Amino acid sequence: MRSLPAHVLRAAGRGELVAGAPFAPRPKGVRPSGRSRLQASYAEELELRRIAGEIRLFREEAISLRLATRTWIRPDFLVWAPHGCLEFHEVKGHWEDDARAKLKIAAELHAWASFVAVTRRAGAWQFERLPGPLAIR
Repeated sequence: MRSLPAHVLRAAGRGELVAGAPFAPRPKGVRPSGRSRLQASYAEELELRRIAGEIRLFREEAISLRLATRTWIRPDFLVWAPHGCLEFHEVKGHWEDDARAKLKIAAELHAWASFVAVTRRAGAWQFERLPGPLAIR
């Protein structure tokens, strides 16, 4: 059996190879874990908030929520707030209409949790809480 060339082994060790495309470079902005740089940065922010006691814990892509037949959403972060409430945080650099619509539908269908749309503008995190059916309007 032949071994792979040295340059391929070095690239694999750096995590630059994508499954299914052995010699294709990883798309720009995508980390080896599959999350974007923005999501990685937000995970660091959540860890700091956990250490400070602002949240109890968080998990990345911990749960999938059914929206309709063959339609699911897997929010980026499940956050457990200190008062015991569960929040789903979806992080996007730019919100497309379909992504925002899926999050709004999830907020309507799954009233047992809060849904938060997260973006970063000029280095500061921006939060938009989506109202669910139990929200006071």
